[in-house]
Amino acid sequence: MDAVEFVNVGIYSIPQASRLTGIPMARVRRWIKGYHYQQAGKRRHSDPDVTRELPPIDGTEALGFLDLIDLRFVDAFLRFGVSMKTIRHAAERASILFTDRHPFASRRFYTDGRRVLAEIQSGAPDDKALLDLKADQLGFYEVIKPSLRAGLIFDELTGQAVEWAPNPETPHVVLDPKRQFGQPIIKSAGIQTSVLAAAYKAERSVARVAAWFEITEDEVGEALRFELKAA
Repeated sequence: MDAVEFVNVGIYSIPQASRLTGIPMARVRRWIKGYHYQQAGKRRHSDPDVTRELPPIDGTEALGFLDLIDLRFVDAFLRFGVSMKTIRHAAERASILFTDRHPFASRRFYTDGRRVLAEIQSGAPDDKALLDLKADQLGFYEVIKPSLRAGLIFDELTGQAVEWAPNPETPHVVLDPKRQFGQPIIKSAGIQTSVLAAAYKAERSVARVAAWFEITEDEVGEALRFELKAA
């Protein structure tokens, strides 16, 4: 992959992806690489559950921004009670239906706790329907889990996730693949939270760090809390 192809993608290691999503490293690794298992005395391989944006970099597994969002959705679906078999079927079906390698990184997806549902157009412009991607049946459902989209901003045209605030307690800290290679930043200034944390470690003054970088003390405080929790 050429260097230019890393632009606007975001770059994350498996440990960093685990910290940002809250998903255990072993599970992240299994979902992006697949795994081997024994069946009927034979060694078999299960394919990855997430199609990665990036190849290994210098021998180290790497993930892109959309990979993080896919991982987050798979984890959320599992926690809401949707089986992995249903999730895999939905991902395959949606990839074909929407011609999208990262179907879960979209505002289309919801779950009612049993099914994975994709929002599609149905008739009139204001008419929305939810397609059960396992049964391929249309239906309207009132019990939807809005937390699936918490902290996410979607492109108005494509519907694809373009920004994520991973911690609701630090809403000014976002991941944006178009800025700082997708590393956690203060949204208003584009300054990495790790840079602010390092500056505070050197000076031990929130006020001075805020003045240096021309941001608010509250934003510095959010950066510090975010880095502390991530650590």
